[in-house]
Amino acid sequence: MILTLKLARDSSPVDAADGIELRGVELRIVNRPEPVARFQIAGWQHAGQRCAYIECRATLWLHFLSDTLPGCILGPFARVRVHDLHVFANRQRVAKLSIANEHWLRDGTQESWPVLRVLPSRPVNFVT
Repeated sequence: MILTLKLARDSSPVDAADGIELRGVELRIVNRPEPVARFQIAGWQHAGQRCAYIECRATLWLHFLSDTLPGCILGPFARVRVHDLHVFANRQRVAKLSIANEHWLRDGTQESWPVLRVLPSRPVNFVT
């Protein structure tokens, strides 16, 4: 799976074979310690530049998580795009970042999750 960070003048592709995590205001590659991008006042930032959007294309699954509990899993989707505070799966908005508590609010519910994971394969502990 390739993660594309769309910057002002070009795109920055990043190998994200194991998936990505939106952990509050940080975007991380699964199994890597350092964030690839952070949400700041002006939007998502990568290497000191603002990202117009962040996108993955493949057969993707979204997994909402807390530090102790697995949450629901949505998918499959062909594309996941992060634009400002919002996460879209295909063209449907599925989550919004709450800056106040750095959690992802699942659309259409009152659920609040600290982690939203985007994976290239269906997670084993499938919960609906």
